[in-house]
Amino acid sequence: MVAVADLIAAVGFGVASGFVFAVDRRRIGGPAQLFLMLAMAVYCLVGISNLLEHGGITSRFDRAEDYLEILFLPIFIFGLFSIHSHRELERRRRAENSARTSEAKYRRLVENLRGEYFIYSQNPDGVLTYISPSIREVLGYDSHEALRHYTGVLSDHPINAEAARRGQLSRCGEQQPPYMIEVFHKNGSRRMLEVVETPVRDERGTTIAVEGIAHDVTDREKAAEEALKREKLESLGLLAGGIAHDFNNLLTAIIGNSSMAASQLEEDDDLARHCLSEIEKASKRAQELTRQLLTFAKGGAPIKSVTSLPELIRDAVSLPLTGSNVTCRYEFPPGLWLTEIDPGQIGQVVHNLVLNAVQAMPEGGELRISAANSRHGEDSLLPLAPGRYVRISIKDQGAGIRGQDLPRIFDPYFSTKEAGSGLGLAVAYSTLKRHHGYITVQSELGSGSEFQLFLPAAAETSDVSDPGVNDLVPGHGKLLVMEDERVVRDAVRGMLEQLGYETVTAADGREAIELYRRALIEGSPFDIVLLDLTVRGGMGGREAIDHLRQIDPGVRAIVSSGYANAPIMSEYASYGFQAVLPKPYQLGELGQVLQRVLTQAPTPGNRADPTSHP
Repeated sequence: MVAVADLIAAVGFGVASGFVFAVDRRRIGGPAQLFLMLAMAVYCLVGISNLLEHGGITSRFDRAEDYLEILFLPIFIFGLFSIHSHRELERRRRAENSARTSEAKYRRLVENLRGEYFIYSQNPDGVLTYISPSIREVLGYDSHEALRHYTGVLSDHPINAEAARRGQLSRCGEQQPPYMIEVFHKNGSRRMLEVVETPVRDERGTTIAVEGIAHDVTDREKAAEEALKREKLESLGLLAGGIAHDFNNLLTAIIGNSSMAASQLEEDDDLARHCLSEIEKASKRAQELTRQLLTFAKGGAPIKSVTSLPELIRDAVSLPLTGSNVTCRYEFPPGLWLTEIDPGQIGQVVHNLVLNAVQAMPEGGELRISAANSRHGEDSLLPLAPGRYVRISIKDQGAGIRGQDLPRIFDPYFSTKEAGSGLGLAVAYSTLKRHHGYITVQSELGSGSEFQLFLPAAAETSDVSDPGVNDLVPGHGKLLVMEDERVVRDAVRGMLEQLGYETVTAADGREAIELYRRALIEGSPFDIVLLDLTVRGGMGGREAIDHLRQIDPGVRAIVSSGYANAPIMSEYASYGFQAVLPKPYQLGELGQVLQRVLTQAPTPGNRADPTSHP
């Protein structure tokens, strides 16, 4: 029974093992399978021998049985060891294949890296040992050039000192946050790179290399710099506009009082007349400064009026030529068309262009300014609507402008001067665009520059036959003046009384509304309301006119402000005003505007109950 059991066990074990080996052959391996099959064969022979012996059959293998029993165990153990060895080798082979696949994938990623990135490696001494081919797209060098000359691409930017310190810390094994470095492109331009580095350590923790990725962020940094510039300029623009507003208020008081004093002088009072004339000249210079401030504060929509250009141009040119050794020659033909422009804004454009011309001729020279009538049709090469224009040419004898700079000459913040802000020509371009005009430039190095301004001509029936600003236009009527600045309020009241008007003043919009309502109740309404647009800490003219129109739809109102950046100053009619009066203004200007408004028919409408509150 024992022998039978041995035989059955041996045969069963052999069959089961063979089945397992057959199924798992690739996992076990050929040599290991051979040894195990040999061990099973030995085990089976021993079992058969025992069976024969128990059955009384003498086996010729009796002596061999002992040897077989001795051989079985080592052969079986060696077979198991072979299985383990094979599986270990197979595991290593799979790991190596996986590593090769991963390395190939990583290499393809690195080799195919394009655009704004490149990868590099360096040893602990800071010597580059690898740079990905994508450096060509970033800096113009191929990998071999970069490896040979990488120390020569660093610029002199102060940021590179901090970059060198961070790089040294990385090579010492300290992980660093991303840092910036500036390098030269192969074409000589400067490029800003953002670098992220990671120290590589061996099994003992020693830093053996540094791997990094560099990202070209030049455009991003420029965009951030431009955004910061715009933010600063917007803040400065608000400041400049506020200063101009306050300055114009003061000038209104100065000019108003001086013009009142001049109108009261005796004919033979030459000294006083001379002094007042000098005050007026100084005030005009100060007014030019406020125009520059308002231009810097982005000007605003143009407040247009029919204007003769020769006089405006001569006035705008006089200040920048003062103290220079540049002479100016004017060419204004007879019959030059009138233009419908904002004299202050266009005068400032001419002022800036002349100032640029004077700076371009430090040794002196001649500046030629001319004007001519110009018609443009549908086939015009310039982006102008068909119609009549007046062309102004300003030509200097300066050094000229490089050809590659001409396409960018009107870009904001671009300047060919060391200390230039890059705003003058950009403001000129936007000003002409707001006037539905255009500006061009022609220039060559060594031949000077010529700027041409195209301004829409006024209607053929237009004229400038209005009285001059110094001509007094007296009148009569009852006026309400709303002005928060006391010195300006007193000056305007004095000017109006001198012109012959009955005047009542208010410090803010609420007071003006109450005075207007009370006058209606008493049956003595105001003929005109003069409203200041901006009131600190109170209701200004824009809000006040809405309430006044609710009380009296036929109210005749004039808006006045020292800050012309608000759309209401150019679109006053759409807000319910009949006229606009920019500060500062002279006595003659005030009289002319009042006379024009008084002659207008009031807006039809039914007055509300003046006893009701809005």
